[in-house]
Amino acid sequence: MRFRVLSFFDRRKLIWICVAVAAILVLGGLYLWYASTYGNAKKIVVPSNFGIEYEWQEIASNNGIVTDFLWARTRSVMVEDASDGVLIPSSYVVKGRLATQPSAESGMYNLRDQAMLLNIYVSQGDRSRASQLQERVLELFASGDSGLLVSTVYADTYEGDKELEGLVSVYDNMIWLESFVNYYSLYGTSQNFDWLQGYVGVLFDHEGMPIVEDLSVETYIENAYVGVTDDELSEVDSQSGSLTNFSQEANQTQEQDEQMTAYVGVKISSIRLQLVDTLETNELLPEGSYDRLLQIVLDSRVSPELPLYAYAYTFLEDGSISYVYEANRAARISVSESVQTMYNLALVGQLPQESYAWLKTQLMNNASLSDTYSMISGMLEGDKATDVYDEILRIAYLNEDSSFFERVCSFVGYRVATLSSSEVLSMIFRSSNGRFICYASDNLGVFLALM
Repeated sequence: MRFRVLSFFDRRKLIWICVAVAAILVLGGLYLWYASTYGNAKKIVVPSNFGIEYEWQEIASNNGIVTDFLWARTRSVMVEDASDGVLIPSSYVVKGRLATQPSAESGMYNLRDQAMLLNIYVSQGDRSRASQLQERVLELFASGDSGLLVSTVYADTYEGDKELEGLVSVYDNMIWLESFVNYYSLYGTSQNFDWLQGYVGVLFDHEGMPIVEDLSVETYIENAYVGVTDDELSEVDSQSGSLTNFSQEANQTQEQDEQMTAYVGVKISSIRLQLVDTLETNELLPEGSYDRLLQIVLDSRVSPELPLYAYAYTFLEDGSISYVYEANRAARISVSESVQTMYNLALVGQLPQESYAWLKTQLMNNASLSDTYSMISGMLEGDKATDVYDEILRIAYLNEDSSFFERVCSFVGYRVATLSSSEVLSMIFRSSNGRFICYASDNLGVFLALM
Protein backbone atom coordinates (compact mmCIF):
# COMPACT_ATOMS: atom_id res chain seq x y z
CA MET A 1 0.00 0.00 0.00
CA ARG A 2 1.32 3.38 -0.91
CA PHE A 3 0.81 6.49 1.26
CA ARG A 4 0.84 9.96 -0.12
CA VAL A 5 3.06 12.35 1.78
CA LEU A 6 1.37 15.70 2.28
CA SER A 7 3.24 18.67 1.08
CA PHE A 8 3.89 21.70 3.27
CA PHE A 9 1.03 23.60 1.66
CA ASP A 10 -1.38 20.69 2.07
CA ARG A 11 -0.56 20.41 5.77
CA ARG A 12 -1.10 24.13 6.28
CA LYS A 13 -4.45 23.92 4.48
CA LEU A 14 -5.49 21.03 6.71
CA ILE A 15 -4.57 22.98 9.85
CA TRP A 16 -6.64 25.96 8.71
CA ILE A 17 -9.59 23.70 8.01
CA CYS A 18 -9.36 22.23 11.53
CA VAL A 19 -9.09 25.69 13.07
CA ALA A 20 -12.13 26.89 11.12
CA VAL A 21 -14.21 23.87 12.16
CA ALA A 22 -13.23 24.38 15.82
CA ALA A 23 -14.13 28.07 15.60
CA ILE A 24 -17.52 27.23 14.11
CA LEU A 25 -18.19 24.74 16.89
CA VAL A 26 -17.20 27.27 19.58
CA LEU A 27 -19.26 30.04 18.03
CA GLY A 28 -22.18 27.69 17.63
CA GLY A 29 -21.94 26.69 21.27
CA LEU A 30 -21.82 30.32 22.32
CA TYR A 31 -24.84 31.09 20.17
CA LEU A 32 -26.83 28.23 21.68
CA TRP A 33 -25.90 29.42 25.18
CA TYR A 34 -26.81 33.00 24.38
CA ALA A 35 -30.10 31.96 22.77
CA SER A 36 -31.10 29.84 25.75
CA THR A 37 -30.07 32.53 28.23
CA TYR A 38 -30.98 35.80 26.54
CA GLY A 39 -32.58 34.96 23.23
CA ASN A 40 -36.05 34.28 24.63
CA ALA A 41 -35.99 37.26 27.00
CA LYS A 42 -38.54 39.93 26.11
CA LYS A 43 -37.10 43.41 25.82
CA ILE A 44 -38.57 45.85 28.34
CA VAL A 45 -38.26 49.62 28.12
CA VAL A 46 -38.42 51.54 31.41
CA PRO A 47 -38.38 55.27 32.17
CA SER A 48 -35.27 56.69 33.80
CA ASN A 49 -35.81 58.28 37.22
CA PHE A 50 -32.14 58.99 37.80
CA GLY A 51 -29.78 61.73 36.64
CA ILE A 52 -30.51 64.84 38.69
CA GLU A 53 -28.71 67.92 37.38
CA TYR A 54 -25.59 69.33 39.01
CA GLU A 55 -27.22 72.51 40.31
CA TRP A 56 -29.64 70.44 42.39
CA GLN A 57 -26.82 68.32 43.80
CA GLU A 58 -25.04 71.55 44.66
CA ILE A 59 -28.03 72.70 46.71
CA ALA A 60 -27.84 69.42 48.62
CA SER A 61 -24.08 69.77 49.06
CA ASN A 62 -24.50 73.27 50.48
CA ASN A 63 -26.69 71.67 53.14
CA GLY A 64 -24.12 69.01 54.04
CA ILE A 65 -25.38 66.20 51.79
CA VAL A 66 -22.53 65.16 49.49
CA THR A 67 -23.89 62.29 47.42
CA ASP A 68 -20.58 60.64 46.51
CA PHE A 69 -19.42 60.62 50.13
CA LEU A 70 -22.85 59.49 51.35
CA TRP A 71 -22.90 56.46 49.04
CA ALA A 72 -19.22 55.55 49.51
CA ARG A 73 -19.52 55.47 53.30
CA THR A 74 -22.90 53.70 53.28
CA ARG A 75 -21.60 51.02 50.91
CA SER A 76 -18.45 50.56 52.98
CA VAL A 77 -20.06 50.45 56.43
CA MET A 78 -23.34 48.69 55.67
CA VAL A 79 -22.49 46.39 52.76
CA GLU A 80 -18.82 45.67 52.07
CA ASP A 81 -17.67 45.58 55.71
CA ALA A 82 -20.94 44.14 57.03
CA SER A 83 -21.43 40.52 58.07
CA ASP A 84 -23.48 39.45 55.04
CA GLY A 85 -21.54 41.32 52.39
CA VAL A 86 -24.38 41.24 49.86
CA LEU A 87 -27.59 42.27 51.65
CA ILE A 88 -27.75 45.58 53.47
CA PRO A 89 -28.98 45.47 57.12
CA SER A 90 -31.86 47.70 58.12
CA SER A 91 -29.70 49.79 60.46
CA TYR A 92 -26.26 50.28 61.95
CA VAL A 93 -25.73 51.48 65.52
CA VAL A 94 -22.67 53.71 65.84
CA LYS A 95 -20.10 52.88 68.49
CA GLY A 96 -20.80 54.72 71.75
CA ARG A 97 -18.44 56.33 74.22
CA LEU A 98 -18.50 53.42 76.63
CA ALA A 99 -16.77 50.09 76.17
CA THR A 100 -20.16 48.43 76.60
CA GLN A 101 -21.51 50.31 73.57
CA PRO A 102 -19.86 48.73 70.49
CA SER A 103 -21.07 49.33 66.97
CA ALA A 104 -23.60 46.78 65.79
CA GLU A 105 -25.71 45.80 62.81
CA SER A 106 -29.41 45.25 63.28
CA GLY A 107 -29.34 41.65 62.00
CA MET A 108 -32.54 42.44 60.09
CA TYR A 109 -32.76 42.72 56.32
CA ASN A 110 -35.74 44.53 54.78
CA LEU A 111 -36.96 43.87 51.26
CA ARG A 112 -37.46 47.60 50.60
CA ASP A 113 -33.82 48.32 51.44
CA GLN A 114 -32.61 45.61 49.07
CA ALA A 115 -34.81 47.09 46.33
CA MET A 116 -33.18 50.50 46.76
CA LEU A 117 -29.72 48.94 46.77
CA LEU A 118 -30.54 47.07 43.55
CA ASN A 119 -31.67 50.33 41.92
CA ILE A 120 -28.35 51.93 42.81
CA TYR A 121 -26.32 49.08 41.35
CA VAL A 122 -28.39 49.14 38.14
CA SER A 123 -28.10 52.91 37.76
CA GLN A 124 -24.32 52.68 38.21
CA GLY A 125 -23.97 49.83 35.75
CA ASP A 126 -22.65 47.42 38.39
CA ARG A 127 -23.98 44.25 36.82
CA SER A 128 -22.01 41.83 39.00
CA ARG A 129 -23.29 43.23 42.31
CA ALA A 130 -26.81 43.68 40.96
CA SER A 131 -26.98 40.08 39.76
CA GLN A 132 -25.58 38.75 43.01
CA LEU A 133 -28.04 40.80 45.07
CA GLN A 134 -31.18 39.85 43.16
CA GLU A 135 -30.25 36.15 43.27
CA ARG A 136 -29.73 36.31 47.03
CA VAL A 137 -33.00 38.14 47.62
CA LEU A 138 -35.01 35.64 45.57
CA GLU A 139 -33.38 32.84 47.53
CA LEU A 140 -33.71 34.20 51.08
CA PHE A 141 -36.96 36.19 50.90
CA ALA A 142 -39.10 33.54 49.22
CA SER A 143 -42.32 32.81 51.14
CA GLY A 144 -43.09 29.27 50.12
CA ASP A 145 -45.77 28.63 47.51
CA SER A 146 -47.39 32.09 47.58
CA GLY A 147 -45.05 33.51 44.96
CA LEU A 148 -44.56 36.65 47.06
CA LEU A 149 -41.51 37.70 49.04
CA VAL A 150 -41.47 38.29 52.79
CA SER A 151 -40.76 41.81 54.00
CA THR A 152 -38.00 40.94 56.48
CA VAL A 153 -35.48 38.19 57.07
CA TYR A 154 -33.16 37.78 60.03
CA ALA A 155 -29.52 36.84 60.34
CA ASP A 156 -28.75 33.49 61.97
CA THR A 157 -27.04 35.39 64.79
CA TYR A 158 -30.08 37.56 65.55
CA GLU A 159 -31.03 37.13 69.22
CA GLY A 160 -34.15 39.29 69.60
CA ASP A 161 -37.81 38.52 69.00
CA LYS A 162 -38.40 37.91 65.30
CA GLU A 163 -41.74 39.71 65.28
CA LEU A 164 -41.73 40.39 61.53
CA GLU A 165 -40.67 36.92 60.43
CA GLY A 166 -42.86 35.54 57.66
CA LEU A 167 -44.90 38.72 57.22
CA VAL A 168 -45.73 39.66 53.63
CA SER A 169 -46.56 43.17 52.41
CA VAL A 170 -47.93 43.93 48.94
CA TYR A 171 -46.37 47.41 49.21
CA ASP A 172 -42.90 45.95 49.77
CA ASN A 173 -43.38 43.47 46.94
CA MET A 174 -44.43 46.24 44.56
CA ILE A 175 -41.25 48.15 45.38
CA TRP A 176 -39.17 45.03 44.74
CA LEU A 177 -41.03 44.42 41.46
CA GLU A 178 -40.24 47.97 40.40
CA SER A 179 -36.52 47.54 41.08
CA PHE A 180 -36.45 44.09 39.46
CA VAL A 181 -38.01 45.49 36.28
CA ASN A 182 -35.20 48.09 36.20
CA TYR A 183 -32.67 45.30 36.63
CA TYR A 184 -34.27 43.12 33.97
CA SER A 185 -34.40 45.97 31.43
CA LEU A 186 -30.59 45.96 31.32
CA TYR A 187 -29.43 42.53 32.43
CA GLY A 188 -32.45 40.27 32.13
CA THR A 189 -32.28 36.63 31.05
CA SER A 190 -35.02 34.35 29.84
CA GLN A 191 -35.15 32.79 33.31
CA ASN A 192 -35.55 36.26 34.81
CA PHE A 193 -38.42 36.93 32.42
CA ASP A 194 -40.21 33.74 33.38
CA TRP A 195 -39.92 34.71 37.05
CA LEU A 196 -41.02 38.28 36.30
CA GLN A 197 -44.11 37.14 34.45
CA GLY A 198 -45.09 34.84 37.29
CA TYR A 199 -44.45 37.55 39.88
CA VAL A 200 -46.63 40.07 38.04
CA GLY A 201 -49.33 37.41 37.83
CA VAL A 202 -49.24 37.03 41.62
CA LEU A 203 -49.32 40.76 42.44
CA PHE A 204 -52.05 41.67 39.92
CA ASP A 205 -55.26 39.93 38.90
CA HIS A 206 -56.25 39.20 35.30
CA GLU A 207 -57.78 42.68 34.98
CA GLY A 208 -54.59 44.41 36.06
CA MET A 209 -55.79 45.28 39.56
CA PRO A 210 -53.46 44.84 42.56
CA ILE A 211 -54.25 41.94 44.84
CA VAL A 212 -55.91 42.65 48.18
CA GLU A 213 -54.24 41.99 51.51
CA ASP A 214 -55.25 41.87 55.17
CA LEU A 215 -55.34 45.36 56.69
CA SER A 216 -56.70 46.81 59.92
CA VAL A 217 -57.96 50.11 61.22
CA GLU A 218 -58.78 51.44 64.66
CA THR A 219 -62.50 52.05 65.04
CA TYR A 220 -64.90 53.13 67.74
CA ILE A 221 -67.62 50.96 69.26
CA GLU A 222 -71.19 52.25 69.45
CA ASN A 223 -70.93 56.01 68.73
CA ALA A 224 -68.18 54.98 66.39
CA TYR A 225 -66.37 56.93 63.75
CA VAL A 226 -65.38 54.31 61.19
CA GLY A 227 -64.33 56.25 58.11
CA VAL A 228 -65.25 59.12 55.85
CA THR A 229 -67.90 58.04 53.41
CA ASP A 230 -68.52 59.82 50.12
CA ASP A 231 -71.53 61.59 51.61
CA GLU A 232 -69.50 62.85 54.55
CA LEU A 233 -66.79 64.43 52.42
CA SER A 234 -69.01 67.49 51.97
CA GLU A 235 -68.94 67.98 55.73
CA VAL A 236 -65.20 68.54 55.93
CA ASP A 237 -64.71 72.07 57.25
CA SER A 238 -63.35 74.20 54.41
CA GLN A 239 -61.13 76.25 56.73
CA SER A 240 -59.57 73.72 59.09
CA GLY A 241 -60.10 70.52 57.15
CA SER A 242 -61.56 68.85 60.26
CA LEU A 243 -64.75 66.81 60.40
CA THR A 244 -67.81 68.61 61.65
CA ASN A 245 -69.93 65.49 62.17
CA PHE A 246 -67.62 63.66 64.54
CA SER A 247 -69.43 62.70 67.70
CA GLN A 248 -68.25 64.67 70.73
CA GLU A 249 -69.16 61.72 72.93
CA ALA A 250 -66.97 59.45 70.84
CA ASN A 251 -64.18 62.01 71.04
CA GLN A 252 -64.37 62.14 74.84
CA THR A 253 -64.45 58.37 75.29
CA GLN A 254 -62.19 57.30 72.47
CA GLU A 255 -59.58 55.62 74.66
CA GLN A 256 -61.94 53.05 76.13
CA ASP A 257 -64.02 52.63 72.96
CA GLU A 258 -61.26 51.97 70.44
CA GLN A 259 -60.69 48.58 68.86
CA MET A 260 -58.91 47.25 65.79
CA THR A 261 -61.09 46.14 62.90
CA ALA A 262 -59.66 43.87 60.21
CA TYR A 263 -60.59 44.09 56.54
CA VAL A 264 -59.12 43.21 53.16
CA GLY A 265 -58.17 45.94 50.74
CA VAL A 266 -55.45 47.59 48.69
CA LYS A 267 -53.18 50.27 50.11
CA ILE A 268 -53.30 53.36 47.92
CA SER A 269 -49.56 53.92 48.34
CA SER A 270 -48.84 50.44 46.97
CA ILE A 271 -50.27 51.46 43.58
CA ARG A 272 -46.99 52.33 41.87
CA LEU A 273 -48.43 54.17 38.89
CA GLN A 274 -45.22 54.46 36.90
CA LEU A 275 -44.63 50.74 37.37
CA VAL A 276 -48.17 49.95 36.21
CA ASP A 277 -47.67 52.14 33.15
CA THR A 278 -44.39 50.36 32.37
CA LEU A 279 -45.94 46.91 32.75
CA GLU A 280 -48.90 47.84 30.56
CA THR A 281 -46.67 49.41 27.89
CA ASN A 282 -44.61 46.22 27.79
CA GLU A 283 -47.75 44.03 27.61
CA LEU A 284 -47.31 42.51 31.06
CA LEU A 285 -50.62 44.02 32.22
CA PRO A 286 -53.83 44.36 30.20
CA GLU A 287 -54.64 47.58 28.37
CA GLY A 288 -56.45 50.10 30.52
CA SER A 289 -54.81 49.05 33.81
CA TYR A 290 -52.98 52.34 34.23
CA ASP A 291 -56.01 54.55 33.52
CA ARG A 292 -58.22 52.60 35.94
CA LEU A 293 -55.69 52.70 38.76
CA LEU A 294 -54.81 56.36 38.16
CA GLN A 295 -58.47 57.27 38.59
CA ILE A 296 -58.72 55.21 41.78
CA VAL A 297 -55.72 57.04 43.23
CA LEU A 298 -56.95 60.49 42.20
CA ASP A 299 -60.41 59.77 43.66
CA SER A 300 -58.84 58.75 46.98
CA ARG A 301 -58.13 62.37 47.86
CA VAL A 302 -60.12 63.38 50.92
CA SER A 303 -61.30 66.71 49.48
CA PRO A 304 -59.93 69.79 47.68
CA GLU A 305 -59.68 71.51 51.07
CA LEU A 306 -57.89 68.53 52.63
CA PRO A 307 -55.75 67.23 49.76
CA LEU A 308 -54.37 64.20 51.59
CA TYR A 309 -55.12 60.67 50.45
CA ALA A 310 -56.91 57.62 51.74
CA TYR A 311 -54.94 54.78 53.27
CA ALA A 312 -56.65 52.02 51.29
CA TYR A 313 -59.65 51.03 49.25
CA THR A 314 -61.85 48.00 49.65
CA PHE A 315 -64.64 46.47 47.61
CA LEU A 316 -68.30 46.55 48.60
CA GLU A 317 -70.71 43.70 47.87
CA ASP A 318 -71.88 45.34 44.63
CA GLY A 319 -68.28 45.54 43.39
CA SER A 320 -67.92 49.29 43.91
CA ILE A 321 -64.95 50.82 45.70
CA SER A 322 -65.02 52.27 49.21
CA TYR A 323 -62.12 54.26 50.63
CA VAL A 324 -60.67 53.82 54.10
CA TYR A 325 -59.02 57.08 55.11
CA GLU A 326 -57.38 56.10 58.39
CA ALA A 327 -54.20 54.03 58.48
CA ASN A 328 -54.10 52.58 62.00
CA ARG A 329 -55.65 55.20 64.27
CA ALA A 330 -59.27 56.23 64.04
CA ALA A 331 -60.00 59.67 62.60
CA ARG A 332 -56.33 60.21 61.79
CA ILE A 333 -54.70 60.20 58.39
CA SER A 334 -51.13 59.01 57.91
CA VAL A 335 -49.15 61.84 56.36
CA SER A 336 -46.38 59.43 55.34
CA GLU A 337 -48.84 57.27 53.41
CA SER A 338 -50.24 60.36 51.71
CA VAL A 339 -46.76 61.58 50.76
CA GLN A 340 -45.97 58.19 49.22
CA THR A 341 -49.16 58.50 47.15
CA MET A 342 -48.20 62.05 46.16
CA TYR A 343 -44.82 60.74 45.02
CA ASN A 344 -46.46 58.05 42.89
CA LEU A 345 -48.64 60.72 41.27
CA ALA A 346 -45.72 63.12 40.78
CA LEU A 347 -43.70 60.49 38.92
CA VAL A 348 -46.37 60.32 36.23
CA GLY A 349 -47.07 64.07 36.23
CA GLN A 350 -50.49 63.74 37.87
CA LEU A 351 -50.01 65.28 41.33
CA PRO A 352 -52.78 67.86 41.90
CA GLN A 353 -51.52 71.35 42.65
CA GLU A 354 -53.61 71.46 45.85
CA SER A 355 -51.76 68.47 47.28
CA TYR A 356 -48.38 69.87 46.33
CA ALA A 357 -49.22 73.26 47.83
CA TRP A 358 -50.39 71.64 51.08
CA LEU A 359 -47.18 69.64 51.42
CA LYS A 360 -44.96 72.61 50.63
CA THR A 361 -46.82 74.84 53.08
CA GLN A 362 -46.34 72.40 55.94
CA LEU A 363 -42.58 72.19 55.46
CA MET A 364 -41.93 75.83 54.60
CA ASN A 365 -43.84 77.09 57.65
CA ASN A 366 -42.81 74.48 60.24
CA ALA A 367 -39.59 73.05 61.62
CA SER A 368 -40.61 69.50 60.68
CA LEU A 369 -43.43 67.44 59.22
CA SER A 370 -45.55 65.45 61.64
CA ASP A 371 -46.71 62.00 60.61
CA THR A 372 -50.37 62.20 61.60
CA TYR A 373 -53.23 64.49 60.60
CA SER A 374 -56.15 64.59 63.02
CA MET A 375 -59.50 64.81 61.28
CA ILE A 376 -60.98 65.89 64.60
CA SER A 377 -58.84 68.95 65.29
CA GLY A 378 -57.56 69.64 61.79
CA MET A 379 -54.01 69.67 63.18
CA LEU A 380 -50.82 67.73 62.52
CA GLU A 381 -49.57 65.68 65.44
CA GLY A 382 -47.38 62.77 66.41
CA ASP A 383 -43.86 61.75 65.42
CA LYS A 384 -41.87 63.32 62.61
CA ALA A 385 -42.39 61.89 59.14
CA THR A 386 -38.66 61.52 58.47
CA ASP A 387 -39.19 58.28 56.54
CA VAL A 388 -40.50 60.18 53.51
CA TYR A 389 -38.06 63.07 53.21
CA ASP A 390 -36.35 61.34 50.28
CA GLU A 391 -39.67 61.15 48.43
CA ILE A 392 -40.40 64.79 49.23
CA LEU A 393 -37.01 65.71 47.73
CA ARG A 394 -38.02 64.00 44.49
CA ILE A 395 -41.44 65.67 44.52
CA ALA A 396 -39.80 69.09 44.86
CA TYR A 397 -37.34 68.25 42.08
CA LEU A 398 -40.05 66.98 39.74
CA ASN A 399 -41.90 70.25 40.30
CA GLU A 400 -38.68 72.22 39.62
CA ASP A 401 -39.12 74.02 42.95
CA SER A 402 -35.60 74.89 44.14
CA SER A 403 -36.72 76.78 47.26
CA PHE A 404 -38.78 73.83 48.48
CA PHE A 405 -35.98 71.45 47.53
CA GLU A 406 -33.48 73.45 49.56
CA ARG A 407 -35.83 73.55 52.54
CA VAL A 408 -36.10 69.77 52.60
CA CYS A 409 -32.33 69.45 52.14
CA SER A 410 -31.86 71.58 55.25
CA PHE A 411 -33.97 69.14 57.28
CA VAL A 412 -32.02 66.14 56.01
CA GLY A 413 -28.65 67.86 56.23
CA TYR A 414 -29.17 68.53 59.91
CA ARG A 415 -28.87 64.77 60.48
CA VAL A 416 -25.68 64.22 58.46
CA ALA A 417 -22.63 63.13 60.50
CA THR A 418 -19.89 65.77 60.25
CA LEU A 419 -17.33 64.66 62.85
CA SER A 420 -14.20 63.86 60.86
CA SER A 421 -13.26 60.90 63.07
CA SER A 422 -16.73 59.32 62.88
CA GLU A 423 -17.03 55.92 61.21
CA VAL A 424 -20.26 57.14 59.62
CA LEU A 425 -18.96 60.49 58.39
CA SER A 426 -21.29 61.92 55.69
CA MET A 427 -24.03 59.40 56.49
CA ILE A 428 -27.52 60.30 57.71
CA PHE A 429 -28.30 59.31 61.28
CA ARG A 430 -31.04 59.39 63.88
CA SER A 431 -30.66 59.42 67.64
CA SER A 432 -32.44 57.05 70.01
CA ASN A 433 -31.80 56.39 73.70
CA GLY A 434 -28.50 58.20 73.60
CA ARG A 435 -27.19 56.23 70.59
CA PHE A 436 -26.76 57.25 66.99
CA ILE A 437 -28.32 54.95 64.39
CA CYS A 438 -27.91 54.97 60.61
CA TYR A 439 -30.86 53.46 58.75
CA ALA A 440 -30.38 51.95 55.32
CA SER A 441 -33.67 53.45 54.13
CA ASP A 442 -32.58 57.00 55.02
CA ASN A 443 -29.19 56.79 53.35
CA LEU A 444 -30.15 54.80 50.27
CA GLY A 445 -33.36 56.77 49.76
CA VAL A 446 -31.69 60.18 49.89
CA PHE A 447 -28.86 59.00 47.64
CA LEU A 448 -31.34 57.73 45.05
CA ALA A 449 -33.24 61.02 45.25
CA LEU A 450 -30.08 63.02 44.57
CA MET A 451 -28.06 60.82 42.20
